[in-house]
Amino acid sequence: MTRTMSRAALALAALLLASACSDTTTPPPPPPPPDAAVRGVVTDALGRPAPGASIVLQLDSALVPGSEADKPQQGVRFDLGTGGHVHVWVTASCGQATIRTIIDTQLPSGTYIVFWNALDDLGRQAPDGMYRLHAVWDGGESSFEIILLGTHYDLLTPQQSIAAEAITDLQGAFRLETGCLPFGYTLPAYDESGLPIGQAEITRRVRVWAFRDGVVPAVSDWVTVDPEAGAVVAIGFAYKVLAM
Repeated sequence: MTRTMSRAALALAALLLASACSDTTTPPPPPPPPDAAVRGVVTDALGRPAPGASIVLQLDSALVPGSEADKPQQGVRFDLGTGGHVHVWVTASCGQATIRTIIDTQLPSGTYIVFWNALDDLGRQAPDGMYRLHAVWDGGESSFEIILLGTHYDLLTPQQSIAAEAITDLQGAFRLETGCLPFGYTLPAYDESGLPIGQAEITRRVRVWAFRDGVVPAVSDWVTVDPEAGAVVAIGFAYKVLAM
């Protein structure tokens, strides 16, 4: 009995000694890195995960008091004296990926003005955000930023589709990076009659829309994106079905 108790006491002493060494030599885990993304979960009307939903952000803006409006550049104008090749395309603000090729062909002589209708090459609506229109023609080139703001996601018909910024996974989760969003960007503001009233600044307030075939789009509450912590939202679809 004495020998058994002695071994047990020795094992306990060794365990305590190992724990004490571990406590003094193992550094605490590092804090998690900042996560400025907008992330969340989409569910159906029964609270189940909704995989495969298309996710886009809606941006918000606020009028800058006392500001004057600048005339925005929405289209590109160029002259072809004897005709030539013209290439006009639109890229996303992140990665410079081409989302729409408007013109890439030979054109006869003349004066041209080209606009972008906010659709990508697949005919899908581009979401709120910053884009760049590029134009290269024989004798010149041009490039400028275009801000899409106030897209009426709720008015899209069942035949229209959205160019998703993210797709929910099997758990209905999504993640949207915010590093390329135009927070703080200023642009002209107009009243209900279309008259310029100054400048508006894009704020850090956003809300998230979710789209699924045959179901009325769902939207989150407005949230403010923290520069380090980002934002977390929850979105739930209803049973209401769109008329096809």
